[in-house]
Amino acid sequence: MNFLKSLSPKQKSGLVILLIVILNLISYVFFFRLDLTRNELYTISKATRGLMGSLDDKVTVKVYFTDNLPAPYSTNRRYLEDQLEELRSYSDGKLNFQMIDPAGSPELEKQVESAQIPELQIQVIDNDKMEAKKAYMGLEILYEDKKETLPVLQQLENFEFEFATTLNRMVNKKLPVLATSADFGMQGWEGKKSIQQYLEKQFRLETISISEEAGIPDSISSLILFTPTENLSDFAKTNIKSYLNRGGKLAWLFDRVSVNIQNQQATGLNNGLDSLFSEFGITISDNLVLDLQCAAISVPQQVGMFQFNNQVQYPFLPVISAVNPESELSRGISVVTPIFASEISVGKVPDSLVVTSVLTTSEKSKRASGFYVLDPFQEWAEPTFIEKNLSIAVTVEGKFGKNAKNGRLFLMTDGEVVNDDFIQNGASIPFFMNVLYFISDDKGLLAIPSKKDFMVPLPEMAPAAKQSVKYTNLILPPVLILIWGIVRWRNRKRASESN
Repeated sequence: MNFLKSLSPKQKSGLVILLIVILNLISYVFFFRLDLTRNELYTISKATRGLMGSLDDKVTVKVYFTDNLPAPYSTNRRYLEDQLEELRSYSDGKLNFQMIDPAGSPELEKQVESAQIPELQIQVIDNDKMEAKKAYMGLEILYEDKKETLPVLQQLENFEFEFATTLNRMVNKKLPVLATSADFGMQGWEGKKSIQQYLEKQFRLETISISEEAGIPDSISSLILFTPTENLSDFAKTNIKSYLNRGGKLAWLFDRVSVNIQNQQATGLNNGLDSLFSEFGITISDNLVLDLQCAAISVPQQVGMFQFNNQVQYPFLPVISAVNPESELSRGISVVTPIFASEISVGKVPDSLVVTSVLTTSEKSKRASGFYVLDPFQEWAEPTFIEKNLSIAVTVEGKFGKNAKNGRLFLMTDGEVVNDDFIQNGASIPFFMNVLYFISDDKGLLAIPSKKDFMVPLPEMAPAAKQSVKYTNLILPPVLILIWGIVRWRNRKRASESN
């Protein structure tokens, strides 16, 4: 303290500047960031840091991003620069990047066009007028003689995953295989373009037969199957059990009840899965699960000459926030929104297996079976939702037979959860990536969590508690302001009287 007091104002200013310079030099080498966001939006994952540290050759990243854009695009530019700066520090100098504004340079605009980065039109306000401004927001990655492009960087919640998986595909010569099947009416990869863009960066996708006498190829260690609409053959069931016995890893997402929402019809599917899973102590109930903690659907409604889209809460679309924290499938997951799921019951499980419930409904749930009323405008009587914690997804781990190796099985009674027609604004993608993490030998970059913040439902409250919170929020703020005003007025009055 005496030392500081002995310094002149100029010396103190010089000392402050020197400290700032030293801190900047330290921060250039050592990163420290306190990230308080729930999904660690500003933290580079361990998997990506490992990829950066394993680079054996130079990587050049050219970011084509127009300067002086309005928010939120200006913030995006800074976020990209910060992320790439941090990635460079983990690469031991192997990664270098350039921030390039192509505006006004025909040569740079040719480079952008060659990289297949599109020209975007951004709405800006200039001189109190709304105008369209030409903008570029993309990047090109160069490694050895390879080039890859992320053409549009507007939504950055998955930037780390997109960048790391693209670079991983360029650096690694061989990708692991992820197989599916189109036997017995299963869709295979059809109708899943939204999720395929993630899968193709991590796996070599294959379609195999599960019904051939030769069985499932030994080269397949990760297998994902969807809803069979036909009865599985004995050969297929035997092949599945043999695959699990040799240590295979299988995820099966399927419907127990087939629903046609347009015609409001639902019928049970008899595809032979019941007898297959019963050997593991698992029963797939012929029902549908409903939950008052649910998502809304948009339903057109005619009112006179006009048609409106109404947002209607639909209990057949439960919002599952009860994700088992003990399961690795819960990593980075807030909610999962299945559609028309059925209950999974666990009975007597063989001693060699461990069954774990992963997704369960809230404490206000119920089952529907037999005749299904799917009308979204029906009255949902709350007192009838008396069931709780109904399971719709489980994992099975261990030895599936005598002298077997340890295998893994994931079951979920929703075969549409990752279909293009039903995926809920991408909210199910992080959970699906965790499913792949569960069945994959090479975890790799699947360990990168999603950086997107999805809706998290509020905790259930009793009606009386809801009313208390409601009226407290209405009454308390104006009462506090009134009290503060009275206290301030009295203090000022006393001050004026004393003078």
